[in-house]
Amino acid sequence: VRIIRLSYIFGGGDKFTQLVKKTSEGAESLDIYTGFERCVVLLEDVILGIKNLIVNWYLYDFSFINFCGPALVERHEMASVLKAKFFKDLKYNITDAPDAFWHGRVKKIHLDCKNFSIILDRLPKQIIKVSGE
Repeated sequence: VRIIRLSYIFGGGDKFTQLVKKTSEGAESLDIYTGFERCVVLLEDVILGIKNLIVNWYLYDFSFINFCGPALVERHEMASVLKAKFFKDLKYNITDAPDAFWHGRVKKIHLDCKNFSIILDRLPKQIIKVSGE
């Protein structure tokens, strides 16, 4: 048995990217709350990880795999990447979240990507570095 825990998957169809896209097409600016951090993983790494896990199933001696990026990323960093690469007209403000936003949400979820790195045969790509490609 293998247990995969997914972090925030960053790809063209994810919820945040769709919100950024919609906002960039209008005249309004997007309020992005500070302090909301996840070990963002790129969709291409998730796909490669699943493929490698299937092909090499019996090579791994661990059961738990965090499909996640190597570092915490805030949403405003994600917005910056999206603006630079795809949505040039995006306007956003970085602001503190209202207290109600944090009910039922954890501010930071920091996962260890060691086993995922073994499956990928490299460190997962970092979203911030993707912006520079």
